[in-house]
Amino acid sequence: MVRWGILGAGKIAHTFVNDIAYVSDAVVQAVASRSLESATEFALQYAIPTAHGSYQELYEDPDIDAIYIATPHNFHLQQTLASLKANKSVLCEKPITVNPAQCLEIMGEMRKSNESVMEAMWTYFLPAIHKAQEWVADGKIGAVKHIKVDFGFAMEYEPEKRLYNPDLAGGCLLDMGIYPIALMNLFVKGNPKALKVHASFAPTGVEDSLQMTFAFENLIATLSTSFKEELPNKAYLVGETGIIEIPDFWRASQCKLYQGAEVVDEFDDGRLGSGFEFQIESFSKNIINREQESSIMPIDTSLRLQALMAFVQAKISKIKYKLITEQQD
Repeated sequence: MVRWGILGAGKIAHTFVNDIAYVSDAVVQAVASRSLESATEFALQYAIPTAHGSYQELYEDPDIDAIYIATPHNFHLQQTLASLKANKSVLCEKPITVNPAQCLEIMGEMRKSNESVMEAMWTYFLPAIHKAQEWVADGKIGAVKHIKVDFGFAMEYEPEKRLYNPDLAGGCLLDMGIYPIALMNLFVKGNPKALKVHASFAPTGVEDSLQMTFAFENLIATLSTSFKEELPNKAYLVGETGIIEIPDFWRASQCKLYQGAEVVDEFDDGRLGSGFEFQIESFSKNIINREQESSIMPIDTSLRLQALMAFVQAKISKIKYKLITEQQD
């Protein structure tokens, strides 16, 4: 039984606690917040034995085997390192860091420790995603030629809060864009040959809408993410002989296989939870078996996602610079 501690009592922590109920070898033992009042309220809601009024208390808790980091991503590096140094395994919300250098720092600390680390890319553990991978591997749609993924919602403009605040690593790339990029990464090999990016910016200077076109060898991926409007939020894998549709791909519970306009196969996982239970179960088994890395979401994959986002970020910076210089002229 893996005894989990939750670091941060925000919205996503509630999903974690609800879904861990469907995992047989994991239990929430403690929760920590920046205030004891907040941690206590959370603990009482879910009958969690221990509430900590500081993160340091959670790091030092002898009854905790692993920590789930549920805070904004600009805090992930420091909190992951602190957890590892306290001999705790770590499941860290995505993105695990805000740039490749930080990810490398976590990799180095993990390999010095005896603890396990995984980025909480829950999409990679969903049965519907595995079914789509199976269909592709079995040649059900032939060679994949085009990947199309959209992920966006109309988000209220609140300049001081995380989404739009540059001091909190705001912007839709790190917050939402990681999902389409991660989905793309499951079905491509090698590095992109070219990248085109279109971006718009909020008054705070962070990007609030992105369209990305990655060109790989014999494959094109078109990805969109936005804080400005609700997008279709689907993924399509277009092959030579068929198409796979994945509705709500980031939390997918189903997928469909098309040949022409006809659905020839479909899958629904019939799950009881929200979908977090699959990653919690998988990573808990890694910890029990003393495996430092997940075979589904190894730390090298986190580094690759960071590199792909850094590639996009470089393009965003050029667009922003051009806009600034044009305004000055």
